[in-house]
Amino acid sequence: MSIQRQVGNAVPSLLGETLGREIRAQLLCLARIRKPPILMPPDRSPPPELEHPEPVPQKYRFLVGNHEAHPGTGLGNAARTRRPTDSRQLTLNVRERRARYASRR
Repeated sequence: MSIQRQVGNAVPSLLGETLGREIRAQLLCLARIRKPPILMPPDRSPPPELEHPEPVPQKYRFLVGNHEAHPGTGLGNAARTRRPTDSRQLTLNVRERRARYASRR
């Protein structure tokens, strides 16, 4: 396992390298390393051009507004259109889910 990965899981790699260099210099009384940090990410300039958001197309504007909350897992419109394998089990599951959903409100 690499040192970068071990340190990077808890601390950003560049910060870990910088702290490690300073600890090395102060605790071990060694000369400070003058080279640039190894883990410094490359310069990625220039940044991409700013993208302006486009207006929402007219065909989707009917979706704007307040809507009823989803009834819960397995109780939406798509679930109602599927055919149950065992109607008694489906009825039981729907009742249980509705009871759980109602108790959360």
